Amino acid sequence: WTVGTLVASASETLSMFVTVASGTTGTLRNVATATSSTTDPVATNDSSAVETTIGASADLSVAKTASASVTAGDTLIYQVVVTNGGLSNATSVVVRDTVPAGVTIDSVKVTAGSWASGDSTWTVGALAASASETLSMFVTVASGTTGTLRNVATATSSTTDPVATNDSSAVETTIGASAD
Repeated sequence: WTVGTLVASASETLSMFVTVASGTTGTLRNVATATSSTTDPVATNDSSAVETTIGASADLSVAKTASASVTAGDTLIYQVVVTNGGLSNATSVVVRDTVPAGVTIDSVKVTAGSWASGDSTWTVGALAASASETLSMFVTVASGTTGTLRNVATATSSTTDPVATNDSSAVETTIGASAD
């Protein structure tokens, strides 16, 4: 930036607006230095620096779906979609999805990471900003089950999430009796 002639005791201002790349963390340091063809007797004030700490911020959200009703003894499919709507990549993403009493997990398919049936945990791992991953869980509803099944999935991450209200999602399924 070239200011040109600057009279004694005058000043000029440069404003810069920047976008920090997704996934950037740590400290950004910006240094401005003034130079002139005129001799400056106090060179120690010719530079100024500012440091900005950049923290990661993800916004995980969970959307869980299933059939509104199913007959006891039938298969029910739970689907969980975890999305990172934040500006930073989310790290160490985990979704917990403990099935309700009255169902047995037959199989689980995930688009990323791995499923641990012992503790009903889907370890997604890293989830980029604006990305989504999906879990599909196939369960059998026990033949004597009646009423309503409520199932909840909750996502967590080691990355700060300023909007915790959308980190869980629940779905309810009405179980009809089977007729023999």
